[in-house]
Amino acid sequence: MSFVSQLFLGVLRLFPFVPHSNWSIHQQRDVLEFYARLLLHTPPGVRIGFAAAGGPRAEWLIPERNTPDQVILYLHGGAYTVGSPRTHREMVGYLSLFARTRALVVDYRLAPEHPFPAALEDALAAYHHLQRLGYPPHKIAFAGDSAGGGLAMATLLALRDRGEPLPAAAALMSPWTDLAGVGESVKTHETRDPLINPADLPVAARLYLRDLDPRHPYASPLYGDFHGLPPILVHVGTEEILYTDSTRLVERLLEDGVDAKLVVWEGMWHVFQLFTLRVPESWRSLRQMGSFLHHHLSRAQAEETNPQSIQKEKVPVQP
Repeated sequence: MSFVSQLFLGVLRLFPFVPHSNWSIHQQRDVLEFYARLLLHTPPGVRIGFAAAGGPRAEWLIPERNTPDQVILYLHGGAYTVGSPRTHREMVGYLSLFARTRALVVDYRLAPEHPFPAALEDALAAYHHLQRLGYPPHKIAFAGDSAGGGLAMATLLALRDRGEPLPAAAALMSPWTDLAGVGESVKTHETRDPLINPADLPVAARLYLRDLDPRHPYASPLYGDFHGLPPILVHVGTEEILYTDSTRLVERLLEDGVDAKLVVWEGMWHVFQLFTLRVPESWRSLRQMGSFLHHHLSRAQAEETNPQSIQKEKVPVQP
């Protein structure tokens, strides 16, 4: 763990970068959006566009240098109740730069207004939208953080169960894969992670699930069958309350024959990659994930698509 990260971790523990858990959901959303506008910036060389991704709203992040027939479908975190493409724009922008690939960040519907399966339906709709634009499945990769990482896994399971073609790969940051909350680190790490209050997890799970069994694999993919899934990369920090959501996931993936890899970052907290320009580990993690996604998107050979066949979606572009 770098000295800069140690200092940053100390500051986060004194002044957490999360809204107060006693605030309403709308207040939490407003505070996160304010933080994003104040502290987070679009990376240079990345163009922003807006679209409707087959139903849900979405945001395009397009690096100046990108491979036009490849795309990352990104699902943001926020416990299924907060967060947006804006709160994750800086981080996903750098991920797209490192992957040399454009990204579509889905503004999926949030609980409690839109409980399960609304987020899953929106993720599936965005995937189908990309295919209608001309991106074949082997030229699409999934990525996501926290709840978005769990949603990416759930989307893979739903696609596999429907017999639909799967994307080339998935890269996950600190995925929330067990909404039942029985992982060991939920208890052992409750005072170590500055980004998550352990008391908030069951509240968010109830808002999202309502009466659904928290072990349903489309909500808690840890309890799913992973046979037939594409390569998956998982990054997690040792200080995370959700640390064992990642370790158990990768163990299960490997047991079911999936090409999976876990990268553990010593001393790092939940979704530390959000602090892209502030701690060196964030930068290195995003570079590694970007390289992983670029590799798997570029190596796919089946049903190669001529880049000229990709439809240029007309979207309003931010100045």
